[in-house]
Amino acid sequence: MSASADAGEQLASSTSEASLRRTEARSIEIEAQIAVARIIRSLDPETMKGRVIAMTMTNLLAARAGTRNSPLDGQSLNKSFPGDLFGSPTSAIAEYIERHLMPESDLVIDLHSTGPTMRYLSCATIIDDADADVQLRRLALARAFNAGNLVRFRSFDYRSTSG
Repeated sequence: MSASADAGEQLASSTSEASLRRTEARSIEIEAQIAVARIIRSLDPETMKGRVIAMTMTNLLAARAGTRNSPLDGQSLNKSFPGDLFGSPTSAIAEYIERHLMPESDLVIDLHSTGPTMRYLSCATIIDDADADVQLRRLALARAFNAGNLVRFRSFDYRSTSG
């Protein structure tokens, strides 16, 4: 699902994504997808300047199957970054997100659900920028997310979350 509109001055473009997970207990964890869908519904295009790209399911086949791994190639999208255009279908999805959507975004929000078999640390992650103004904006956005933990990456290829 995606939405585009003219949004606020500070944030020209953002990307939000969520993934579906099925735990060993066979319960489907969809909290992240519901959160992204609620955010989309709460947006008012009349008050926005810029663009919001929202994906409630980043790997449709895995989401439909209710599994972490795609039934097409057996791979987890979360472990496929930065991806490979000429690799498996899941790797190609990761490559598209990494190389085309993320560089167009000032902010990327990647939400994950936890469950009885997996726990995620609540954190905001940023990649350091040499431009002090950009770095201050990134830190402010990360702190506004109020996740409790901040992970900062240095020395990474500017366009890669995975190095």
